[in-house]
Amino acid sequence: MREAGLRRPRLEDAEQHFSPWRRAARIEDASLFWMPVSAFPLRSDQKRWISEFFSRFGAGIERQLALKTEHFLQLKVIYPDLSDAFLATSQKLLPYQGLSRRPFCPVIRPLAVQQIEEFMKGGSVPSFNDAAPDLCFWFLKPDAHDIHTSFLGCGGYTQIWLPQNPLQPSTTVPINKKTREHPAFQGLDIDGTVRATYALAHPFQAASKALFGQDLKNDPSVSGLPFVIPLLRSADVFAAGAETRRQWLDLMPIYANESREDSGIVLFGECHVEGLVRDVVADLEDSGFHYALT
Repeated sequence: MREAGLRRPRLEDAEQHFSPWRRAARIEDASLFWMPVSAFPLRSDQKRWISEFFSRFGAGIERQLALKTEHFLQLKVIYPDLSDAFLATSQKLLPYQGLSRRPFCPVIRPLAVQQIEEFMKGGSVPSFNDAAPDLCFWFLKPDAHDIHTSFLGCGGYTQIWLPQNPLQPSTTVPINKKTREHPAFQGLDIDGTVRATYALAHPFQAASKALFGQDLKNDPSVSGLPFVIPLLRSADVFAAGAETRRQWLDLMPIYANESREDSGIVLFGECHVEGLVRDVVADLEDSGFHYALT
């Protein structure tokens, strides 16, 4: 892959180089992209292109900005179609539950006793999506290949690029070869388990609750959840204003979300990621990957 640049392309010649991504030219303090999809779940050819894009994009971001890709999955897309895949990968990926929410919107409250009694008497029962809060899972032992294979394109997958966890050692924990080769440790992902342990104390968790869940700190139904991530639509980024967008980017410098409301994928980040988006798209074209909407 070519060495992707992080400079911002000239506005007058940028659009053709971003396709199939479409850039929001009206926002100048940040980068907002949208990619249309035919539907969720994704068609297999679109899924291959998008998976390859994010694999190369994530590698470039890690190499040039030292940001790590973190992966999140919405609870509401798991049942019923993804239940088997979620259960089959849980031991390896180690999902950790938190809250997701639309910015500027209240969270769904648990059903009141009176509502439940009405259901028991024959009243209409709301759907699971209408009654359940927007819980999500953070994969603490991420394997991008497995996650993309099982969950990318489901309409409920979010990626956030974060700085390296300051609590986690930059190198693997020094465990001697004899210990690693002991029969008791065979088949165990020691380094992944250590990473997951440090992730449980990642400062992103408290910071995300302060930014996206400040109004929920006295709500016992959700206040105990360890982190809160936003479910961003393109309209949310436009509506936020420059000051709020800056607060979001200070916490999560790059963000991507499968947005059913947008019928596509939203990519939001610092201005300098535009050069990388351009170069990854060009590199995919050179490698024979072509994106087709129809």
